[in-house]
This record gives sequence, structure tokens and C-alpha cells, in this order.
Amino acid sequence: MPRQPRIDISGLLQHVTIRGIERRNIFISDADRRDFVRRLVLLLQETKTLCYAWTLLDNHVHLLLMPTQAPPCFHDAALTDRLCRVLQPAAQSYRPSVSEPLLIDRV
Repeated sequence: MPRQPRIDISGLLQHVTIRGIERRNIFISDADRRDFVRRLVLLLQETKTLCYAWTLLDNHVHLLLMPTQAPPCFHDAALTDRLCRVLQPAAQSYRPSVSEPLLIDRV
């Protein structure tokens, strides 16, 4: 069962986690991490969201975010979906075997 949506209020801090399914790596190289950060910065600017803290681990990401605009300019599900898409280039740079798919899961 999916978890309930976050309360989406301007000025409310939100802890967002993005993780690899089955604890698989979502970053393969430092270039993947740099590309993620570059794309994350663009997304945060576009959504007028502040990022107070972040950490990039091999198999997951933690972000402490605060939206500065009231909905619908910032919508948690939409932002989380877009954050997962930010990771897609990293996922595509990894070439798993047919028996080892790499997927990204929203938490």
C-alpha cells in the first residue's frame, strides 16, 4: 500500500527520500551525481523550492526541502515524480543484465 501524500504547505519542511528498488545503486559514477545535482538545481529553481540539506548515497538520496509557493505551484507527487525522472539518466547509464533491472522507487 502506498504511503499517504505529504501535507503540502508553503513554508513546511519536507524530508524527501528517493531510493533504488531492492537497495540497488542509483548512482554509478561521480558524473551521475554531478548530473543529478545539476538537474535538481534546475528543478528547485523552477518550483521555487528551497533545499536546506541533501545527501547522495550510492543507493538513495535524502533531501530536506521547503516549498516557497502555495499549491498548485508545488505538488509533492508531481515533484517526487520529477525528482525520479532527474535520476533516469543515471539509471540509463547503468547496463544491468536482463535478470538485474535497475528501477527507482518513490518513498
